[in-house]
Amino acid sequence: MTTAFARILGALWAGPVVGSPAVPPVVRVLAAGLLAWSLRGLLPAGPGDPAALAGELVFGLAAGFAARLALDALSVSGGVWDLQSGFGVASLADPVTGSGAPLLGTFMQVAAVGVFCAAGGLDAFLAGLLGSFAAVPPGGAVPEAAAAAVLRVSFAFASLVAGLVVPVAGALLLCDLALAVAGRLAPQLNVFSVGFGVRLLFGLLVLGALLPGLLGWWAGEAVGWVAGAFRGGG
Repeated sequence: MTTAFARILGALWAGPVVGSPAVPPVVRVLAAGLLAWSLRGLLPAGPGDPAALAGELVFGLAAGFAARLALDALSVSGGVWDLQSGFGVASLADPVTGSGAPLLGTFMQVAAVGVFCAAGGLDAFLAGLLGSFAAVPPGGAVPEAAAAAVLRVSFAFASLVAGLVVPVAGALLLCDLALAVAGRLAPQLNVFSVGFGVRLLFGLLVLGALLPGLLGWWAGEAVGWVAGAFRGGG
């Protein structure tokens, strides 16, 4: 049971939602212990030496981090939208990190948790975690599996962020081009002062029109991402 506890603890410590700094460490430890104890008869036993336990912990941390990147992609996309639309001039105090945070980035971080849970992301996360004991048995090629879990999502993370950012950024680019044309046709128009408000309003309209579809697409990608984060090299 100790090897299973080490892997589960690592996954919960670095994984989505549960791995948030807002969740007290003692809660994560107790949740990992309860989950490992309740599944003690279903999970395969493994070596209990310190090296094996450390390997299991590293694999859990790597796979949990890989799964968490799906939520971070939405937060990063919100930060890019802030810069494009002009909301980047405003910032909020993030209670989780204790530092300043962009407006849309913070909103998307909160929305990511809600949409992820509503789409069954936590169920997929736990199912992937439990399935990892069959894909990567305790004491097996754990370091290689941990490296494979991180490398597999490195390129997928950039693709997911691009899929979220490009539609909104493309629409805002058209707005910038329209403002540039207006400035050329009417030189007396102060594009810098007028354009700021126009971009904010246009950004809100674009997000209102595209965000439901983008969140639906992201939810499907995130659930599939999380379910496959524990496959190791398979």
